Amino acid sequence: RALSDKIVNGELKVVDELALAEPRTKLFTEMVKALGIQRSALFVVADVDRNLALGARNLPNIALARAAEVNVLELLRYQTIIVSKAGMEGLKGRLGGEVEESK
Repeated sequence: RALSDKIVNGELKVVDELALAEPRTKLFTEMVKALGIQRSALFVVADVDRNLALGARNLPNIALARAAEVNVLELLRYQTIIVSKAGMEGLKGRLGGEVEESK
């Protein structure tokens, strides 16, 4: 239900992929601004790569998680959820039919 509410309220965005060319916080910050994130955000990917992890680690109110490890508390804690297409497939598997029913 937490994910369904995010979808209904427009607080979930699906992007083609989440990647950084270099492990720099500045690049991750630019991505956050480009996505229009004003407050807290959880970035969900199928697999966390080194550049994303290092780029995101110093940003307050920003978290990066593997889709296979996301739980309901994390979905509720962050205002915006940004999911890669591959991450969305992982969420569907982890959360069962909730994502399918929401569309």
